[in-house]
Amino acid sequence: MKSSPSPRRLHATNVSPGAAMRGMFALLTGLLLAGCAGLFTEKPAEEQVRERAQAWADALLEDDLEKAYSYTSPNYRSFAGPGAYHARVVGAGSWRSAEVSDIQCSDEVCDVTFMLEYYARQVKVEVRRPRTYKWVKTDGQWWLYVAP
Repeated sequence: MKSSPSPRRLHATNVSPGAAMRGMFALLTGLLLAGCAGLFTEKPAEEQVRERAQAWADALLEDDLEKAYSYTSPNYRSFAGPGAYHARVVGAGSWRSAEVSDIQCSDEVCDVTFMLEYYARQVKVEVRRPRTYKWVKTDGQWWLYVAP
């Protein structure tokens, strides 16, 4: 009857230390590349737009009109300067809050609905109502569409 090999012999290999190191390096490099690949995948349109739209609204709430203007489309900025934009958003100064409540996207256009809260001075009442803004994708980035 043959004796079974010792456990030590079952696990022994003929791999040199240098080859083992190269194999370990290749394995770690593959894992690193696979992990990094997830960093470069594009977020869904709704998530991208939600982040930018909320940042735009936050800029208006903070009365940072220059920053809010920077979210307008390049096309709008090509013919309208910050002064013209500021005149259009003068009512946002009465906003108390603005939160993205819904996003509907199709291709390169998204309708972003905000739930706005503001004080209506004319009738002296707090108002809470939705308002929808259009966002467009140009050159890989989402921008607030402002009609000419």
